[in-house]
Amino acid sequence: MSGQAWFDGHTSIRTWLNPEIAFPFWALTYWAEMLDACESKDAWLRAEFWLNRTGKTEEEKMMSLAVRGLWNGLVWHGQLQGFGGIQIVSLAALFSTEYLGSDIVDALIALLSFRLQLSEDPKSGNTLLADTTFAAVVQTLLPIVDGVATGQITSSTSGQKYLRKYGAWSQQQGHQHLHLVLHRPPNHWTACSVDFDAHRIRYGDSLKWTRPKEFFDAIGLWLKSYHSAERTVDNEECKGDAYESLL
Repeated sequence: MSGQAWFDGHTSIRTWLNPEIAFPFWALTYWAEMLDACESKDAWLRAEFWLNRTGKTEEEKMMSLAVRGLWNGLVWHGQLQGFGGIQIVSLAALFSTEYLGSDIVDALIALLSFRLQLSEDPKSGNTLLADTTFAAVVQTLLPIVDGVATGQITSSTSGQKYLRKYGAWSQQQGHQHLHLVLHRPPNHWTACSVDFDAHRIRYGDSLKWTRPKEFFDAIGLWLKSYHSAERTVDNEECKGDAYESLL
């Protein structure tokens, strides 16, 4: 149905497959929801297939039983509260060989932040875990060449406000560490830690790729706005998963 047909008073739609049948407007919503349901079902079926292929060792069998027990109490659709608002169907990617997207990474960061808040570790009060938005916004802050701004601010107003929030936090008494993850295209994640007291940036990459100069130029420029001291950058050798260098 064209836009003009709407203004002409038509109250139904027709499809190219069945032009002789007129459908009510709510059919569009129904089709969209059915498509969502089919895609979600397909994702969970792939997860079930992957899980069925595991469980060869006793440890894997116990883990498989635990996962299935969790699935029994998990709805197939909607948002998972308390984990960064991740879509529940996105969790199916955990049971596959797919690379993890930012939604999964942000959910894991939210879980770590929650555990840190509940802990009695003294670091819980001076440590902040930033989601993947932080690194993405930092890299769009300004055009930078060799650590020097060469143009006007390019990040959005909300992005600038986001960075100011973290900058203000870093200046408060007792706040020392900022941990974040950085996406390296196409499907890799690395870890970065900023120590405001020691004026040191630590970076870890399990694949030992070359350190991303553009990102460190950008975060260095951002830090200069709140901390005047020069910073030392250390390359940390990660053993396995990049998160091991953070916590």
